[in-house]
Amino acid sequence: MIHCRCESPIMDVEHDAGCRRCGDPVDFSGHPPVDARVRLRHDVDRYPHFLARAGATGTVTTDDDVFTVRMDEHIDGAEEWDNEIVWSPRDGDRPNDDVEMIDVEGATS
Repeated sequence: MIHCRCESPIMDVEHDAGCRRCGDPVDFSGHPPVDARVRLRHDVDRYPHFLARAGATGTVTTDDDVFTVRMDEHIDGAEEWDNEIVWSPRDGDRPNDDVEMIDVEGATS
């Protein structure tokens, strides 16, 4: 769950994800850009569909209304999503909690 600076939950998709209490807009920028190489910080559970393991790597493919990473290795159960993990910040997902950018040599940046 994403919270505004006023501590209210942000879940209002129909009104551009603004805070329900104070009305402030929420900025979801700051996550890795399209084509960035990323690594999962910890297991990402998409129950009941699949579990992506910590340390798995992939490439950011979209960053508009959803944040999507196409994984390098096949993830059993993720076929329906073309082996991509999808986060929806407007629904409270926090991709920056789950991924970190890596450089081309694989070191954390």
